[in-house]
Amino acid sequence: MKQEVLYEMERVNKIMETKGKECLSINKQLENNPSDPLLKESLAKLKQELKEFRAIQNELWHMYKKINPNWKKTSF
Repeated sequence: MKQEVLYEMERVNKIMETKGKECLSINKQLENNPSDPLLKESLAKLKQELKEFRAIQNELWHMYKKINPNWKKTSF
């Protein structure tokens, strides 16, 4: 069970990293085109997705701490 949670944590972290990079890219594009409605919509959607993934990440972290009481001694 612990391995599955760690795997999911890593997967979610990678997805969040990719989505974060997409947000930065859209922000740069918005600097050049501040009134582009498609860019604004895309950014809002990405921010919502990141919020949802943060919630999943938080749930996984709490699951990991319950499964592994010695989590403070564990290095990733």
